[in-house]
Amino acid sequence: MKRRSMLKSMGAVSLGMVTPSFAKEESLVAPYIVKEESITTEILVVGGGTAGTIAAIQAGRAGAQTILIESGSQLGGTTTTGGVAFPGIFHAWGKQIIGGIGWELVMDCVELNGDKLPNFSKVPDSHWKHQVTINVPLYTLLTEEKCLEAGVDIRYYESPTQIEFKKGKWIVESVGKGTKTTIVCNQIIDCTGNALIASMAGYDVLREKDTQPGSLIFRLGGYNYDSLDLTKIPEEYHRVLRQNMLENSKRESREHTYVPYSYVYVPGADSTTSEVHTKANKEGRNTLLKLVRTLKTFPGCENLKLVDLKTETAVRETYRIDGLYKMNKDDYTSGKVFDDAISPCWREHLARAPLV
Repeated sequence: MKRRSMLKSMGAVSLGMVTPSFAKEESLVAPYIVKEESITTEILVVGGGTAGTIAAIQAGRAGAQTILIESGSQLGGTTTTGGVAFPGIFHAWGKQIIGGIGWELVMDCVELNGDKLPNFSKVPDSHWKHQVTINVPLYTLLTEEKCLEAGVDIRYYESPTQIEFKKGKWIVESVGKGTKTTIVCNQIIDCTGNALIASMAGYDVLREKDTQPGSLIFRLGGYNYDSLDLTKIPEEYHRVLRQNMLENSKRESREHTYVPYSYVYVPGADSTTSEVHTKANKEGRNTLLKLVRTLKTFPGCENLKLVDLKTETAVRETYRIDGLYKMNKDDYTSGKVFDDAISPCWREHLARAPLV
């Protein structure tokens, strides 16, 4: 037998030895194939955070065909995935200054969860006392429900890779798990939080030299704060231990519902690319792990436990669009009125009192 014929024969025998016998409902499937398609819509919203969700709901309710692209697995962004679940400020100086779909979502969440609202008739000594703590899982469900009720086509796990304006239409290339989609639309709303779409479209974006740090939100348990001897624990750790252990009785006596939590800061946190976002997540988690190990060395904290950790570091600031006008400190503190203003809160409220 010639060498080539022998190898061919051996190959056939080997294949027969390793090929499995399939059950009645089993079969071989085709190799991984990327599904490519082209779709059209009137409005394309990119980014399913707080801004993107509300923009998509509003567009859908107005009767516009709307697609919402979100790179993650749920809506809400910093509020849900990042865990910064205390939206505000809807009221200032005893009056409501912001309403709309954002307030509708908060109210639905508060009512369905049986929570308490702050007493908005009082002017607080600190702005955070008018923030509303919400149930994150419930808020996630409600945002998706309202989008679907408005007819919004939600596309999770997708990110735009290319944008072009041609013949009066925006053409967006979007890539996701096993998908490559060309979306042709009349308008794009950039709700990425880092001006990604504006930058890809060729517009200028800005970034401050120093940006707000990111926050990795978590909760602790397994100890009693009131029983701790704080003289034996460095003062720098008092806030973390105190925030996480408000007793139920004390919580009930508060004017509104409060969910204990704490956070570690991540200086320079950036979500612009997968690389820098990964870096922010790793830094936040590493810092938290060191904190937990340190706290467990203190008397009374030996049984301390990490009971909750948000999915990712919440990034508050990266890039922003270089608009036609840059609002400055004096504009804000003086309550400057603009001819094209869409909110009345400047003139009626902000001009009346100094910022705290």
